[in-house]
Amino acid sequence: MIAPAVHSARARVGVLVPVKSFVQAKQRLSGVLHDEQRVLLAQRCAARVVSAAEPFDAFVVCDSDDARSWAESFGLHTILVSGSGLNPAVEGAVQSLADRGYDLAVVAHGDLPLATTFGHLVAADTVTVVPDYRYDGTNALVLPTMLAGRFVFQYGRGSFRKHVIEAIARWPHVRVVRDDQLAHDLDTATSLEQLADTPAHDLVVVEQEDRDRGCGLVHSN
Repeated sequence: MIAPAVHSARARVGVLVPVKSFVQAKQRLSGVLHDEQRVLLAQRCAARVVSAAEPFDAFVVCDSDDARSWAESFGLHTILVSGSGLNPAVEGAVQSLADRGYDLAVVAHGDLPLATTFGHLVAADTVTVVPDYRYDGTNALVLPTMLAGRFVFQYGRGSFRKHVIEAIARWPHVRVVRDDQLAHDLDTATSLEQLADTPAHDLVVVEQEDRDRGCGLVHSN
């Protein structure tokens, strides 16, 4: 069933941004970026996604000291999880939002370089699934926290189709939103090249001032 994007003034919305250790991030880009560039790229992408979460509360979901320290240095909320993989981490984070009284959880990957907002994805009492440009992965997922402990997260290859099937089985209102700004993530050299003609091309330019001050939050245009 397709539901309109109707916001609830009373709904509390939390945005979950899973972030792995920056040192370990973007290993598949090691052939085109050196270690320092990969760390800064991962930090810049995460900062963009967190900024795009406004006006909702953003939570960095992490299992590493460097990701936690980065988040806390900017005053961000963190949810610490065990290093048992993305699916258990997201499951635990959604449960944490439910325990804190949030009504809706937005799960957005930390490597969406074109993200500017998630507000249009929030619809009352609705599961929203946002695919990547290949309709294979799930780049963003919105669900009521009432589904905590019931919804089975299946990130990995083919997760978009799996999440749609899971959502239909668990909830009466489900919609798919194709969004060009959320469809592209940064996993491969090809995806990096695709940034060349986009507003996010500067994400991969490592300047001396970035090295000096670290990579902070950015405000999307």
